[in-house]
Amino acid sequence: MRESFRVRVLIDLLRVGDVPTKLVAGNALGVISSHVDYIRPVALAGAIPLYSELLHGPEPMGKEIAEDVFCILAVAEENATSIAEHLVQILRGSDDEAKAAAAEVLWGLSGYEHSLSVVRNSGAIPVLVEILTSGNLDLREKDESEELRDNAAEALVNFSEDPLLCDRISKALNVPSFQRMQDWLTQIRASDAHLAASLRRMSIEQPAHLGPRSCLTLF
Repeated sequence: MRESFRVRVLIDLLRVGDVPTKLVAGNALGVISSHVDYIRPVALAGAIPLYSELLHGPEPMGKEIAEDVFCILAVAEENATSIAEHLVQILRGSDDEAKAAAAEVLWGLSGYEHSLSVVRNSGAIPVLVEILTSGNLDLREKDESEELRDNAAEALVNFSEDPLLCDRISKALNVPSFQRMQDWLTQIRASDAHLAASLRRMSIEQPAHLGPRSCLTLF
């Protein structure tokens, strides 16, 4: 009951407070959302549109808070669907900083099992592809446009592994930023796999008389 009251109060502050108040309320509400029992209640209280406004706002910290909370709330598939709809609206806008943040959230959602079906139905893929394949060349040289393009490419690389999305992403495959991001992610995955293999090998080769905490006794 007490947490429900806090949720309502924080939602109100996030809706009508000044910028500093919204940032504090948004962060506090995110902490509450991190408890699994509140993922759905926070969304049902009307948080998603308010975090969308925060993502679209001028404050960099507000964008960071909104990105983090969206990734928490998206654990529930129905929340992910609503979040994706708001992200697509932002991606169709003209604010490159907000669009870059929205693309980064979509990339963050790619790790969830239900994300593929959500993204397929959201209309996000054509918008991300459009970001990479069209636009004014001079505009693309701006820093915020570079970040937007990289975030869009990273999201598309992750979703390109879905056979049902391959055709929709095909126009982006030859775009340099997509290829660069694909190569970079491939290197990261190879490095992670090598590290995991090394750790397994070290575990196997460890002398039987040394327990898992034995190394600590050497210092």
